[in-house]
Amino acid sequence: MVVVDGARGGGGGGRRDGGGLPVQSGKMIAGLTTWWWRAWGGPGGPAGELTGVSLAWRAIVPVEVVMVGTVALGALALWLYWEHPRRWVLGGLRTMLFGLLLLMLLRPTLVGVWEGTIRPTLLVLVDASASMNIRDPRTDAVDQRRAALLTAAQNPARIELAQAALFGNTQLAQRFARDADVRFFRFGQQLEEWTPRPTGRWTADQPVTALGDAVRDLLARKRGQPVVALLVVTDGANNSGSAPLEAAARAQRERIPLYLYGVGMRSPKDVIVAGVFAEDVVFVKDEVPVAVRVRSQGVTAPVTVQLKLDDALVEQREIALTGTGEQIVTMKFTPTKAGECHVSASVAPLPEEVEQGNNMATKPVRVIDRKIRVLYVERTPRWEFRYLQAALLRDRRVELHCVLQEGDPAIATGPESPYLVRVPEEREELLQYDVVLVGDVDPRRFSAPQTAALHDLVAKFGGGLILLAGGGFNPVAYAGTAFADLFPIELEGIPPPSVGRAIRLDLTPAGQASPMLRLAEDAADNRRQWRELPPVFWLTAATRMKPAAEVLVTDPANTPVWVRQRYGLGQVLFVGTDESWRWRKNVGDRYYAPLWGQTVQGMALVRLLGGAKRTQLIAERQQYFRGEAVTVYARLYTAEFAPVTAPVVRGSYIPAQGGDEQWVQLRPLPGQPGMYRGEFLAPPPGTYQFRVELDPAAPLEFRVIEPKFEWGDTAMNEPLLQQMAAASGGLFVREEGLAALPDLIRQRTEKIRTTTDWEIWCSPWYFLALLGVASLEWILRKRWHLK
Repeated sequence: MVVVDGARGGGGGGRRDGGGLPVQSGKMIAGLTTWWWRAWGGPGGPAGELTGVSLAWRAIVPVEVVMVGTVALGALALWLYWEHPRRWVLGGLRTMLFGLLLLMLLRPTLVGVWEGTIRPTLLVLVDASASMNIRDPRTDAVDQRRAALLTAAQNPARIELAQAALFGNTQLAQRFARDADVRFFRFGQQLEEWTPRPTGRWTADQPVTALGDAVRDLLARKRGQPVVALLVVTDGANNSGSAPLEAAARAQRERIPLYLYGVGMRSPKDVIVAGVFAEDVVFVKDEVPVAVRVRSQGVTAPVTVQLKLDDALVEQREIALTGTGEQIVTMKFTPTKAGECHVSASVAPLPEEVEQGNNMATKPVRVIDRKIRVLYVERTPRWEFRYLQAALLRDRRVELHCVLQEGDPAIATGPESPYLVRVPEEREELLQYDVVLVGDVDPRRFSAPQTAALHDLVAKFGGGLILLAGGGFNPVAYAGTAFADLFPIELEGIPPPSVGRAIRLDLTPAGQASPMLRLAEDAADNRRQWRELPPVFWLTAATRMKPAAEVLVTDPANTPVWVRQRYGLGQVLFVGTDESWRWRKNVGDRYYAPLWGQTVQGMALVRLLGGAKRTQLIAERQQYFRGEAVTVYARLYTAEFAPVTAPVVRGSYIPAQGGDEQWVQLRPLPGQPGMYRGEFLAPPPGTYQFRVELDPAAPLEFRVIEPKFEWGDTAMNEPLLQQMAAASGGLFVREEGLAALPDLIRQRTEKIRTTTDWEIWCSPWYFLALLGVASLEWILRKRWHLK
């Protein structure tokens, strides 16, 4: 924006304003500015004084285009008049006309700044989330005095302090109303306008706090209105939506400061069981590790963590809390029967805790009593095959069959032999496997029906395919074959493998989060153990990933080594080295066997959850929070295993203990025969079963719980509120600073600035200028007897 003119009046003689002009000169320029705006026919603004005018360009083409065009057309005009003695006058007028016409493309606009005493609006935003019901036990004398400034109640709830601050002894709302129109809003999950009651109990029942969304949405609603400030009453427990600091920066750009009253205590005493982490699917009689996150705030004491399977206590451990921090408690349980169960961890509430409802966390787990059927196909008994076969044969969860294409056929003749003579030819036989491992095998050894069956096993029946690289065929020989679509990497242009150089592998963030690659329950220990694994000496580099691929393990140059992608209902994993057997060095199967056992189980997860039936129902999770979107995918086949082709399939969900049935429409996904998708909002808490009308005997069970985001961190988030105040040009206050807020805001209401745009490029004056230049040229041409 280019400033044409503008000034503001000031005080006594000789004093200079911020721009360095004497005050008398400033008043003179302000008067000339107003006269210039009026003389040009500028539109009137709101009540008040026009204090400045600036020139803005709303260009629809780059400025450079207009400049070049004017010079070019001016040169043309001079050339046309070159033979005439008055060429400079006529050429100049013609150039001026062209320039005025082209200038319209830049759309010059005058922006007038008006100052007046318009009665402004003060926005008051009150936190109505569930954490505002917390009654902070105020044992510190300073905290007790702060609460006493607002109410005589002992240990008042945060929402009660908010009500007392606005309508209690300080009478903030009444004092604000003397100088501004006060508009009240409340927020939690959503923003809503509100008429608060000075007396009576206020409710705070929203399940989440979307502080950033609330500020952003309120600013959007009131854009263009004379808002003097935004007062936010909150404990700062933001746990949903957009970043609050971004909303504060937006408020600063719109010149609306945030005044934030922080309700609550900075460090209330609390013990929080933040989460229980275990596998979604476990096996009967397996020892299942569980990681429990326990967080403490201001508590120094021993506590006992109890782990329960459904209602039965399976383990308890005593830990020492040391003030504020987080611990990972590793525990175990061994299920004895198949079915759905719930694993819960809890800590007995302490008397001094601010909130006792966050001392337990639960996770649903499915226990199964069948083995994972695995087919491992290799060309020769290379080292990886020998150790991996031995590890899977020892895993009691796995039923392993092997095909060694260049092995002695006699190895498959024994009654207890895990070997098959060949890869099964019948489609139904191949579809019985949960996971297929394909090693360094010539793709020409697979027949077309076998390749098609493997494709269907993964895409249509949720099976897992693991592709183990080797120096002979895998992956380069698979380029251009029917197998190529299954690979999570692009097979064209793969460089030669790295041979003979020690290469240490490391986890990506996605790999760190994957249960398949977990060597330790603690995240830091897991990363450390991966980095301490012995190096490999053979690696094929995957340089380009498929769009849906996820890199789990890389080398030091960030070259992908373990790459996974979802393919239809199932998964495909590419492993770019055949030397993971080296990780057995000096430790045997300590890492190697669990790693490959977890990998096989993870790749079979869809099948273990029921994805091998004619009706396959899959949800993104087993547990949802109330009000969340639940997306269900259904792969549906007829009795002849032909894809269902109906334009709409009806599904329904019902509480597991009985109740009203709710219907959902599932619609087909383009390009995926038999695949349907439906979506609905998670109902009230409980266990539900989802079915499709075509096959009601194949239910999908899911669980809905109330979100506990509000109890994840019960302390008032003072650092966030202070940062928001600073970013917006406002102020953070506690109870002792509330009384000064009306005076601070009144200082901002003395002058309100608004702007008015006047598009001079389409004003009558501009067209008169065009007409004048064109007319003068025409008159001169006639006077000088030119055509």
